[in-house]
Amino acid sequence: MDVVERVEPLRHVERVRQLVELGRAARAGDAGANDAIEALAAAPDRYRRCLAVASCYGSRDPVLVQRMLGDTSRAVRRRAQKAAAVVLDDDAVVVALSRAPSRVALRQLVALLVQRRRLAPLQRFLAQALDAEPELVGHAAPDVLPKYVEGLSPDGLRRAARRHPEELARLFEARVASSFDPRTRYQLLAVLPLLAKHAAAATLPLVKRLLEQGTEPKHWLSASMALLLRREPILTFDLLRQLRESLRPMPPPGPFGAVRFDKVVHQLDDERLAYLVEHAAATLSDGPRARRWFLRLSAAQREIVIDGFLRHGRGRWGAFLLRYVPPESKDRERAFRRFRAAAQNEVGVIPLAHLTTLPRDLKAREARRHLEEVPALATRPEERIAYAALLPLDEAAAALASFTSHPDGPVRAVAMRALATVPATYPEAMAGALERVASRRFEQDPVRQAMLLALSELPLRAFSREILPALSEVFQHALDAADLSPTTSFHIERTCVRLFRRDAPWAAEWLSKLLAVRGVPSSLGLVDGLTPREAQALAPAVETLCQEWTHRERVGALLWLARSFGDRLAQVPALVRALETVASEQPFVQVAGPALDLLRRHAPERFRELFPALLASDASAIVLPAVSRAVSTSRQDLLPPFLKGEVIKGRFASGRSQWVIEFDAGLGTWSAAQQRAQAGLLAAMVHDPKRDVPTLRRGVGALAMLDFAPFEHWTALAEDERPPMRELVTRALGRVDDPMAPRQLLEALGDERSRWAIYALRAVLRELAQERVLALLRQAPMSKVTVAKEVLRLAGELAGREGFEFLIGLDRGALHRDVKIALLRALWDHLDDERSWAVFAEALADPDWVVASRLADVPVARLAADAERRLTELLAQVLARPEPEARRYLLARAAYLPLVDRDRLLFQSCLAHLGAPYQDEVTTALAAVLQRMAPNEAPQVLDRICELIDRRRTFRTLHTGLVARLGPYASVPVLAVGRGLLERIEPEPTLVPESLALAAVLRSEGELVALLTRLSQRSLLHFDAMGAAVAAIGRAVRPGALEALLRDADDPRLRRLGLAALELAARPKRGWTKERRAVLEGYRADPDPLVAGHARFVFPPERRRKKPKP
Repeated sequence: MDVVERVEPLRHVERVRQLVELGRAARAGDAGANDAIEALAAAPDRYRRCLAVASCYGSRDPVLVQRMLGDTSRAVRRRAQKAAAVVLDDDAVVVALSRAPSRVALRQLVALLVQRRRLAPLQRFLAQALDAEPELVGHAAPDVLPKYVEGLSPDGLRRAARRHPEELARLFEARVASSFDPRTRYQLLAVLPLLAKHAAAATLPLVKRLLEQGTEPKHWLSASMALLLRREPILTFDLLRQLRESLRPMPPPGPFGAVRFDKVVHQLDDERLAYLVEHAAATLSDGPRARRWFLRLSAAQREIVIDGFLRHGRGRWGAFLLRYVPPESKDRERAFRRFRAAAQNEVGVIPLAHLTTLPRDLKAREARRHLEEVPALATRPEERIAYAALLPLDEAAAALASFTSHPDGPVRAVAMRALATVPATYPEAMAGALERVASRRFEQDPVRQAMLLALSELPLRAFSREILPALSEVFQHALDAADLSPTTSFHIERTCVRLFRRDAPWAAEWLSKLLAVRGVPSSLGLVDGLTPREAQALAPAVETLCQEWTHRERVGALLWLARSFGDRLAQVPALVRALETVASEQPFVQVAGPALDLLRRHAPERFRELFPALLASDASAIVLPAVSRAVSTSRQDLLPPFLKGEVIKGRFASGRSQWVIEFDAGLGTWSAAQQRAQAGLLAAMVHDPKRDVPTLRRGVGALAMLDFAPFEHWTALAEDERPPMRELVTRALGRVDDPMAPRQLLEALGDERSRWAIYALRAVLRELAQERVLALLRQAPMSKVTVAKEVLRLAGELAGREGFEFLIGLDRGALHRDVKIALLRALWDHLDDERSWAVFAEALADPDWVVASRLADVPVARLAADAERRLTELLAQVLARPEPEARRYLLARAAYLPLVDRDRLLFQSCLAHLGAPYQDEVTTALAAVLQRMAPNEAPQVLDRICELIDRRRTFRTLHTGLVARLGPYASVPVLAVGRGLLERIEPEPTLVPESLALAAVLRSEGELVALLTRLSQRSLLHFDAMGAAVAAIGRAVRPGALEALLRDADDPRLRRLGLAALELAARPKRGWTKERRAVLEGYRADPDPLVAGHARFVFPPERRRKKPKP
C-alpha cells in the first residue's frame, strides 16, 4: 500500500509517528523505506514532499533536508526549516544558513535555531556573514558587537540586548561618556528598558551618565528607572539621591518622582528609608493602598516611617499613619492639623475620599466640621450629608434626621445611603444600620437602591454571620417590592457574591432567589483569588446550586457560575458535570458552545473524552466552535464525514440546508485529500451569487489557508466579475502556496485590480530568491503610479544588486512625483554606491520641494560615517531651499534625527535659521539647536540669540522657547545659554519682563529678591514688570522663603509681591496654616493700599460658628 494511502485515515500525530518510523527504517538500511521516501521527495505533489520532510526526523538525512530547504513550495520550505533545526549537525546548519534563498528564509531559520538553543553553528555562520546581515549581530559572539552596534536598527539592538545585555550596556556607557550624540539617544530609546531588565547592575552606570548629561528621569528614562529599582533598589535609590542633591531646587519628590517605591521600600535600610520619607514620601502610595507597602515593613521600619511623617511630613500625604500614633500625642495633633490645612480646597472642604484612612476619632471630628462649620456646605445639603457616614450611628442618625424624613425622594436617598455606610467605619454598628434600613421597607425604589448600593460597598469585615438574618430581611423586603428595578437587584446580587466565601450556603440560597427575579446573574468575582482548598470547601454549596439550576434549566446561571470559577473549575466536579449535561442536552449553540469552551479551557482532560462521544451521538455537534477546533487540531480522523458536503441534521441543525463548517485552526495538520475536499466546499460556497460579502470574505480567507488546495479553484475565482470577489481573491493570492499565484498577480497588475495585486505580490516576493524577484518585477506594467511605486521599492529591497542596476537605469526625468519618492526609498539599501548619492542630489534640485524634503526620511541610524557626512551636506542644502514648507518640515525633524553631524553642518544650518522670517520656523529651529548643541557650542548659540535682540518679534519667540527648556533637568549647555542671556539683557531697562522670566528659572530665592530690589531702586517695577514678577514668583519652588524675604521690604511693590508669594505658598496641597493666616493679617494691616487692598480680598477657608445648643 502506498505510504500516503496508509497514513490517510490516521490522526496527524499518528501520521507523523508512522513517517518517523519510516525514516528510522531507512536509516537502518531498509531499501524499501529509502525508495518510499525518495518517491515522496520527488513527487510533484507538495503534500507528499511535506511527508518526506516529516520522515527526516527519523532518517536524520541531511541531504534531503537541504534539498527541501530550496523547494518551490512555501509549506515544504517551512517544514524543512523546522526539521533543519533538529536534524542537521553543526556543519550542515552552517551550509543551510549560507544557502538560504531569501532574507526572510534566513531570518526564519535563525529564529528556529535560537529557539532550539543551537547557537554554536549560528555563531560560526555569523562570523563570516555579519557584513551582509549586521542586524543578526545579537546572535553572534559578544566580541563583535563594537564593530556593528552603531549601525543597528531598533530591532537589531533589541535582539542584541536580549543576548548580550551586559556588553551592550558597557558599550553605550562608553559612547555616552565620550559624546552623547543624537544617534546614541535614538538607539537608547529602543534598548534601554531591555538593558535594565536583563543587566541592571551594568545599566546603572549608563543611566548615571545619562542623568549627568541632563536627561530628565521622568521622560523616556522612567520605564528603565522602574525596572532598575525593582532589581537594584539600593543602587537606584543612591543614584536618585545623588541626582536630587546635585540639581537646582525643585518641588518634592524631585527625581524620585520617576519611580514608585511601594514594592521595594522594605528593602531599604533605616537611613535611606528615613531620607525617602522626608524628601520623597509621595513616591509611596497613600490612602487605602498604603497598607500594602506599610505592613510589609518590620516594626522598626514602621517606626522610622511614622517618626519621619510626624517630624518632616508635608502636604496631605500620610493621613493613614495617624492610626498608628497614640491619640494623646501632641505630634499627632500637629500632623493632623497639617493634613487638614493641606487637604482643604479654597472653601475649606476636604473630599470625603481623603478622610477614609483617618482614625475613627479624627474622621468623626472632620465630619462634624463639615456638617456644622464649613460655610460653603451650608447651602449644599446633598454634599454635606455624605460626611455623616463618618459619625457613630446614633449621632449620624440624629444629624440626618431632617433629611431621612425629607419629602423629596432624592434627598432621602442620599441621607439613607450615608446612614447605611456608617458600618464601613464602625463595623459594630452593622446591626443597627440594617435595622434602620429594614424600617424603610416601603420606600420607593430609588431610595432602596441607594441603601442597597451602600451595603454592597461595605468592607467584608462589617458582615458577620450573626447579622445575615437581618440582611436577609432587608433583601426580602426588596424582592417583595413591586417596583424593584434591575439595578437594585444587581446590588443585592453583588452583596451575595461578595459574601459567598463568608457563608456559602446562605449566599447560594439568595443567589437562587435572585435568579427567580432577575434571570441570569451578572456580577463577576464570585470566587476571585480562590485557593484550591477554598474551592473544595465551597464545593457542597456549589453542588446545591448546580443541582437546582440544572433541574430548572437555568443554563445562563450555570455558565456564569462556571466562568466565576475560571481556572478552579476542574476542582468542582459538580460544576463540571453540570456543564457536561448542558453540552449534551441543550439544543442551542449559544448555550452548548460556551459550556464546551469552558470545559476545553479549564477541564481539558474531560473535554477530550466528551467531544468524540458528542459527535458519535449527534453529528451536528461539529458546528460548536470548541468541537470543530478540537477535531481540526487533534482528531483529524473524525474529519471525513464533514467534508463530503452532506446535509447535517441533529440537535443544532435542521437538515434543510447544506453547511460548510468553518475550521479556523489546525489546517496544516490535515492531509491533502482532506484539504482538497474542504477547498471544494469553500469554492462552491463563494461561487454562489447570493452569498453576502462577509461570508465571501470568510470563505476566500479560509481557502487561502489550505496549502494543498488545487490552484484550479483560484483560477476560476479570478474570473468572478463581482467587485467584492475581485478584490478579495486578488488580496488572498498573496497567501496562496502555488507557483501559479505570482503569475496570476502579474496578470492582475494590468487591470483595475492592480492596486491590490501589487501589495499581495510583496508577500510572495519576500520569500523568493533575488534573481526570481527581479524577473517577476520586470514583467509588471509601470503605467500606473501605485504599481510603479511598489515595483521600485520591491526592486530596491528584495532584488539585490541586479535590482539596483534596474533602478539606476530608469528614466528619472519622466517619473511621477510619488514614484520619485519611492525611488529614493528603494535606494536606502544601496547607499554604498556612488550612483545612489547622484540620485539624491537630483532630488535635492527637484523643483518640487516635497521630493527634496523626503531626503530627511533616509534611515540615518544605520549609516556609516562617510554616508552620514554626505547626507548631512544634502540636508543642509534642503534648509537653503526657498520654500518655507521644505525648511519647516526638515527643522521639525532635525532635533531628533539620529545624525552624529561630526562636521556640525546641520547644526550650523539650524543655528542660522534662528533668524528666519517666519516665527514657526524660528521656533522649530530653536528646538533643533538646543537639542543638538554640544557643550562647547553654547557661546555660539548665545551670540546668535543676542544678534537678534533688536528684532523684537523674533527675540520674543526665542526667549519664550529658551525659558521653556530651562527646567531643573536642563543640560549644561542650555543652562549656559540661559545664564549668559540673562547677564546680557539684565542691564537693559526695556527687557525687564524678559529678565525676570529667566531669573525665575535660573536664580535662587535670594538672588531673585536681590534682582527685584535692584529693579525697585531703579524705578523699573512698572506695570509690565510687576506682571512678570508675579509670574516669576509663580515658578518658585519655595514660595514661602520668597515671601519671608519680601515681607518687610520698604517698597510696597515688593511687599505686594510677597503677598503673591504667600498666596502661592498657601494654595491647596499646602494650605492656610495658622502661621500663614497670621502673616496674611499683617498684609491686611499694611499702610499702603497696594498691599492691603488686595490682602483684604484674599480669603482663606473660613469656619462657621456653631449654633449654641439650647
